[in-house]
Amino acid sequence: MQRDRKSHFRPCRPRSSRKAIVPIALKLKPVVNDKNETIGRINDFVFGKDGNIYAILGVGDFTGLSGQAVAIPFRSFKLDDPSGYIVLPGASRAALEKLPVFITNR
Repeated sequence: MQRDRKSHFRPCRPRSSRKAIVPIALKLKPVVNDKNETIGRINDFVFGKDGNIYAILGVGDFTGLSGQAVAIPFRSFKLDDPSGYIVLPGASRAALEKLPVFITNR
C-alpha cells in the first residue's frame, strides 16, 4: 500500500501576523532613546552561539561612511512604542560609542 506523501504536508498558517516581526522591516530604521533622541540605526542581526539574537546598531555617522557598529541584545529594544519608533530605553549615543566595536569576518 502506497501512501500519498502530499497528505503529510500542510501549510503553516500563523495565528496572528501582528505579533510577528520580519527582520527586514527593522533593518536601517533609526533607533531612539526614551528621550526621543536618535542614537543609531539597525544595520543587521546576528544569532549568537548562546542562543540570543543581537541587533547590530550603527552609532555615530548615519550615512554608513563612518561611525561604529555595536551588538545589542534584541530583547533590549522596545518595538511596540506608541511613537512607532524602535526604542532603546536608557541608552545614549555617548554610552553606545564606549561599547566594544562589533567586527565581523564575513
